[in-house]
Amino acid sequence: MTVELHDADPRLSELTASVTNGEDVILLREGKPFAKLTPLTGGQPKRRIGLLEGVYEIPADFDTMFDKEIEEMFNGDSSE
Repeated sequence: MTVELHDADPRLSELTASVTNGEDVILLREGKPFAKLTPLTGGQPKRRIGLLEGVYEIPADFDTMFDKEIEEMFNGDSSE
C-alpha cells in the first residue's frame, strides 16, 4: 500500500493496523517514496529454556561449593 504523507496522518490507526497484519506501507512525499513502514518480525529473540539440558551437570552442593576455601581466604587457614 502506498500513501501520501499528508493523507497518512489522519489514517495512522488504519495504516498501523495494516502493518500489524503484515502489510508494508510506503509513504510518499510529492509522489516519491521516502519511507517504508514494515512489521517487526520476531522482535527480541526468545530465550530457549533448557537449551543445554543434559550437556552440563550441576553438582548437588553447587550452592555450598568452596565454602571452606572462601572462608580461609577471608579468615586465614583455621587448621594452623
